[in-house]
Amino acid sequence: MNRVTMADGKGGYKINCYECGRLLSKKPCTVDECGKFLLSKLVEIENTFQGLEYDLNRIGALVKTDKAGRCIMLPCKNGDLVYFIRSNFNTKPEKPILARIIRIVIDKVGITFHTVTMDKGVRRNFYESSIGNSVFLEYDEAIKAMEAKNEL
Repeated sequence: MNRVTMADGKGGYKINCYECGRLLSKKPCTVDECGKFLLSKLVEIENTFQGLEYDLNRIGALVKTDKAGRCIMLPCKNGDLVYFIRSNFNTKPEKPILARIIRIVIDKVGITFHTVTMDKGVRRNFYESSIGNSVFLEYDEAIKAMEAKNEL
């Protein structure tokens, strides 16, 4: 998103309208020309964060971290439930196997999720690349995948 403000060199800011190309502090635009543009930018920002408590400093730090290539967005977190469509012994279960994520490891290989199954307490690991193939984040997705592979 382009900035609609810029430093004025005196410790303040000016509004810079990209819609008409004029610097508002020098040649003010009419409300009709740029007011709608500025309002649309404010609405875009507010809609992005609607219903969320946020800290602009933290958002700025996250954006800088992401641009530096140091930010990872995980598909799930510790404590989340996942569904396996194959058993540890590569047999076909009657229904998806429910497991809870107990640890996430990030290393040179990638991201490994460590789980424990809810029924028998069996420990299972999977890589992020398994999500949507043999591991699912939603029960309905797992059922559909099992039906598609004729495993139900």
